[in-house]
Amino acid sequence: MGDDTYYSMSTEDNVPNRADSTKTGKKRARPVEGIPTELSEMAKNLGSFIENTNTTMVKIAHRIGYSHDLSQQRRLVNAELLKLPMSNTQRLMAASMIVKDEDKVDLFFNLDENDKMEWVSLLLEGHI
Repeated sequence: MGDDTYYSMSTEDNVPNRADSTKTGKKRARPVEGIPTELSEMAKNLGSFIENTNTTMVKIAHRIGYSHDLSQQRRLVNAELLKLPMSNTQRLMAASMIVKDEDKVDLFFNLDENDKMEWVSLLLEGHI
């Protein structure tokens, strides 16, 4: 009789444990259901981050390209001024004034030869 009681007690002990593990398993299943949503949200955020990074990189590349072009144009200012009828002093003063301002560099290279001389004269006289 003592053996039967012991056996039934251990069986009863195991049944609640199984029920507890099933309940625990169900409790653990709920967060697992949320993981795909969280992963989806992370993927969206990562996609947005990559898109923003690409946009930023394009802007940086554009600025670097512009800076490189501007640097090359600044080096060419003196060579362009040598083509115009002016004294060395005027040329050096004009070159110094032009290379200090990127808008002046851009404008200078967009003018035709006749307008360049007139524009440089206005610049040297302080009208620009």
